[in-house]
Amino acid sequence: MNIATEPFVKQKVVDRRDELESKLNNVELKLNEAGCKLSAYEQSLRSIGHYRGVGMSKNSSVESTIMVKELIQTSKYCMNCPSCKHTCDDPCNRVLTNYFCRSFDISGNCRFCVGKCDCSSHIRQMLKWEVRLSTKEETYANILEKHNISPDDNDGITKLSQHFQNAIKEARSNVLSLVDEAVNIYDELNPSKSGISRVTYLDILGKKIRDSVEVMRDQKLATLKRIREEIAPSQCQNETQNKVANFIANYKA
Repeated sequence: MNIATEPFVKQKVVDRRDELESKLNNVELKLNEAGCKLSAYEQSLRSIGHYRGVGMSKNSSVESTIMVKELIQTSKYCMNCPSCKHTCDDPCNRVLTNYFCRSFDISGNCRFCVGKCDCSSHIRQMLKWEVRLSTKEETYANILEKHNISPDDNDGITKLSQHFQNAIKEARSNVLSLVDEAVNIYDELNPSKSGISRVTYLDILGKKIRDSVEVMRDQKLATLKRIREEIAPSQCQNETQNKVANFIANYKA
């Protein structure tokens, strides 16, 4: 390598790694959101099925799950887009102006927020956007009313049930796509470990979350568990059976 060009080549490698790390962080944020959506849709479908199958009263209470997006406090600076309600870089180590944050392209547009917003509209703050699941007690009538359906409208309830089945199918597809995207980025970041499976990557992500001090850690681990079940249902079932068998063996001992 030419001595004169060596520093530029090294900087190019560093820049590429920064770009990939930022991209992976964003994919993992989207993966958590997709997992939360999947869980919320599944809970909605279960509620409707319970109402129809068991024949509960429209005034009976049921646990309703919704997805909430909010800003939470962090111990490090993040680059946030207020318009898209998205954390585009975490952590953000930019110097001087927003333009030098790794989440922006050469034109100053964000690579990650939905609107591809300009760097000037972003804010660097010790807060980040996170998605969580919130549960509350609601009556069946209230749940159906949100979708403009009467408790006596059997056709409407059938269509709503089909809507959630389709939403679950789409959410599952999105989860698989995001996991594959994350695996590809991880492979490029770690060429010596390339070729890892989806489950192995999810285990690595799980350790990353457990080792963190995030406020949303427990919720993220629960969502990741649901995603892992979607990726490898038979493996997760075997692991559960093994844990039960080990518990029984230890108990008898």
